[in-house]
Amino acid sequence: MDKKIGNIFRLCMVLLVGQGIFTKGLRVVVQNSQQQQISQAEIGIPFLVQLFVDDFEPREQPKGIEQAQNCTVQMYGTTQSSNYINGKQSQRIIFTYVVTPDKKGSLELGPITVVGQDGSEVSTDKIIIPVGDIAEPEYKVKQPYALVTDVDQKSVYLGQKVTIFLRFCYTQGFEGLSIENNPIRGAHFGYQEQNWQQSTITLGEHEYSCKQIYFEIYPQELGTLVIPQFKATFMPEQNQQQGMGNLFSLFGFSNAKMIQSYPRGIEVKPLPTTSQYQGVTAIGQFHKISFTLNQKKGQVGEGLAAKMVVEGDGNLEVVKAPGLFVPDGLRFYEGNSSMQRIDEHLAKKTFEWILQADAPGTYIIPAQQFIYFDPSSASYQVLHSESARLTVEGVAQQAGPVEEHRDTQALSQPEEIVLPSPVSDEVTYVHTTGLPSKVGKQESFSDFLGWLIIVLLLAMVLIFIGWLLRPYLLQIFFIQSLQYRWLFWKYCRRNDIQAVYQLFEQLGIRYGFGLQSPELQQCFRDLNLSDDVFENWKNFVEMLLEFNFASKKSEEDVMLAFNLAKQWFPIILSCCKLLYKKR
Repeated sequence: MDKKIGNIFRLCMVLLVGQGIFTKGLRVVVQNSQQQQISQAEIGIPFLVQLFVDDFEPREQPKGIEQAQNCTVQMYGTTQSSNYINGKQSQRIIFTYVVTPDKKGSLELGPITVVGQDGSEVSTDKIIIPVGDIAEPEYKVKQPYALVTDVDQKSVYLGQKVTIFLRFCYTQGFEGLSIENNPIRGAHFGYQEQNWQQSTITLGEHEYSCKQIYFEIYPQELGTLVIPQFKATFMPEQNQQQGMGNLFSLFGFSNAKMIQSYPRGIEVKPLPTTSQYQGVTAIGQFHKISFTLNQKKGQVGEGLAAKMVVEGDGNLEVVKAPGLFVPDGLRFYEGNSSMQRIDEHLAKKTFEWILQADAPGTYIIPAQQFIYFDPSSASYQVLHSESARLTVEGVAQQAGPVEEHRDTQALSQPEEIVLPSPVSDEVTYVHTTGLPSKVGKQESFSDFLGWLIIVLLLAMVLIFIGWLLRPYLLQIFFIQSLQYRWLFWKYCRRNDIQAVYQLFEQLGIRYGFGLQSPELQQCFRDLNLSDDVFENWKNFVEMLLEFNFASKKSEEDVMLAFNLAKQWFPIILSCCKLLYKKR
């Protein structure tokens, strides 16, 4: 590989020199980690970029190199020196950066700009560095220690599970082994084995004993996924046998040794497109699914737990819940999922839902399906579960708030007025709506009684008119919202979180939306609320579901639920108003 692109690199360097990279007091040097000038860069191998600034005092850090793409750039440090030649002072500042390429091709850095104390600027031209493939390491000479990174597959599909093996190889004893964890860009970290396993390995023509750990990742970006260099720090056996080494350790000095692994590359390709299956996230070999209900009988409005268990070897850790198929009359809310790892090649994942029925009857839940992509055959496969039978008893839910209707009727009944005896001339109290009014003598009482009769007649007329117009008044959304606001206030006042959840359910039934349905999501969008806000609402609904069916709840959790409910209630009422106008 060095011969293939070395000439290209030298040509680029000649062009850069001709464009003035060494002028204006700036000079750029590209070196490897051993500070040796390199003729090329490789994917995943860090190299150094040093910017020499001569006789120019910068006001701030140089700008431009941190904006480079297809690589990571880290500031390593700054050094400064002064020299006197023939009585004239010469000053030099060196800025050092560590650059790690992510992709093959031409890596462009800069231009790098330096601003002086007086505001003047000097800049380099663009720096172009060829980047080649990750080269395979050579083990011609047997070393006492080596750190090796291996992958179980060199080409995978987007989201497919990849197992990374990290092996510390040795022919001599050691102590105090530690591995520095490195992040892997463009991948999700999964299971990590914490216990070292003993094994043997052949590197080149040499046999090594090794300690091995492994971890799993799931690629999230297409292209070349770079497994970076890992570092191992340890105390070699030979240093432990030297008396001077032990003496140094008493004073805080260490003879620890550090070695690095070579980076590895994994090609990540997209799943084959198909019109039959869309949005498939499961990749691997799966052999069984099951779908069960926690009970076969229930009541209208009762929350019934359903779960699907998937078994196999694949990327279950990042698989999303499959679509659930239910008959008309059943609603469902997605719950939690849990992962059970059996061994390195077998796991189970459980997906949960809460089902609710609006009307009594017998419901046949059809066989569920789990679609996955099998990389061994490069084809999509489907697993089917058994169907389930559910019997629901009770009374169908009404299209309006039942409790609200009862309370409204109670409020519409006039209170009984107990009139005092006209014979008595003593001070008497007349109770109307719970408030006492004092009456003096017989004449005052007669005037009061006349006004009271007039007020009662007017009240009865207004009540009668209201009773006649009640069906029409209740069709006004403002009146409806007042009723629901009063109910919400009452439930919050008595700390009834289950009633709050049922009130949200009543709103959904009355205005024709599910609490997690696309219709409600569209209302959020019409209110200029983002999909992230709707996801937060769905999380709140799941919280209410847990409260609705849980037997024990902490006081802090209850207060949190009420505070969130007070924030969400006006938004849901606004959504109800939008749907009301569309009728």
